[in-house]
Amino acid sequence: MIKEYLNSLAPVRLLTEDEEASLWHRYKELADAEARAQLIRAYQPLVIKLLAGFSVPDELAMDLLQEGTVGLIEAVEHYDPRQGVKFSIYARYRIRGRIINLLSQYSATKRAEILAGDEFLLGVNRWSETCPGPEGTVADYELQSQVRQAFARLPQKERQVVQATYVDGKSSQSAATELSVSLSYFYKLQKKALRRMRGMLSRFIADSRKG
Repeated sequence: MIKEYLNSLAPVRLLTEDEEASLWHRYKELADAEARAQLIRAYQPLVIKLLAGFSVPDELAMDLLQEGTVGLIEAVEHYDPRQGVKFSIYARYRIRGRIINLLSQYSATKRAEILAGDEFLLGVNRWSETCPGPEGTVADYELQSQVRQAFARLPQKERQVVQATYVDGKSSQSAATELSVSLSYFYKLQKKALRRMRGMLSRFIADSRKG
């Protein structure tokens, strides 16, 4: 996906030292919005270069690119040319920080699903079924009943995320698009919903293990 995006981009001409110094002067001293835009465009390849150093899930690629660009914009806005530090070095930390933060949110959500416990995952993944099937036990019915109750108590946005992911079987990207939220925010909601439901179910699961 990143390669396809790169192929669609127009080549970016590198700035000369004098051109860059002029742009920084215009932006920082004269608040020239066009100079700011030119600096962001000129350093966009830095975002792509840094992103290429990560193992990026396809479903997250464009969101990571967007987050990296936000880091670049923040760097342009906070950079002080008078400090004598090259902008590419200064910007690198903000861009990488944005990318790593979103990747950690993504990983945390995946870990939450794994660490939630077998009983919890069974209940969440099958919570919408009318019954557990002929092989189902009383415990299966009780678990699904508890999951439904926990689901009903979630805030609306979190319910929509759980519904889309575990009931409707939609991909994270398509569900986020339908809910009109960014993928990074979708993962935050998903993580919060799983943590909240796991908390609601923790006592029930602990009691069932004792039994």
